[in-house]
Amino acid sequence: MCRLHIDKKSGVTIVELLIVLTIIGVLSQLAIGSYSKLVTRTRIYIATSELHASLLYARSEAIKHGGSVIICRSSNADSATPSCDSDMSDGNLNSGWGAGWIIYKDRDQDGTLSTEDTILRVRGKLFSSSDQGSIIPSPKRKQIKFNEFGQVYGTFLQFKISQAKSPESIADAKYICIASGGRARVDKIACSAK
Repeated sequence: MCRLHIDKKSGVTIVELLIVLTIIGVLSQLAIGSYSKLVTRTRIYIATSELHASLLYARSEAIKHGGSVIICRSSNADSATPSCDSDMSDGNLNSGWGAGWIIYKDRDQDGTLSTEDTILRVRGKLFSSSDQGSIIPSPKRKQIKFNEFGQVYGTFLQFKISQAKSPESIADAKYICIASGGRARVDKIACSAK
């Protein structure tokens, strides 16, 4: 007959349990930090792609329709009656163009969205608050108007897409540069007025 021998010392001590819990805690903190950076980078990438595509669309529509296509900042673009914002973008107070925008054909050519104008496309909020991110133009602009040649009215323009209140996210910032010719390009560094 064979007897089974059970060792009474095969359990886990409190010290071993604390070591394992400490290791799990440290690894969890590292994973959470990496995940939040990934979320920030993804938000910035999506916002950059959305605005860049909208600028290209507005320019092509201006060429197609013979000019007077405007893209304007709008914090109520998702509503039944969207309108352009009158306040300036400020990364410390709001998410700027991250609140949304409207692209419309300015039929009466008065520079404001009215009932005579045709809304071509709207984009709602990309950032729910300035803590998540912001899209700030430089120089400050509430709208961009494209003429029949796809050129923008005014001077060189830059959009900075970043998580405004996070100094470590400066490396993750993206820039959209628009020359007076109207072409928009995406860059990792601030635009130069060349």
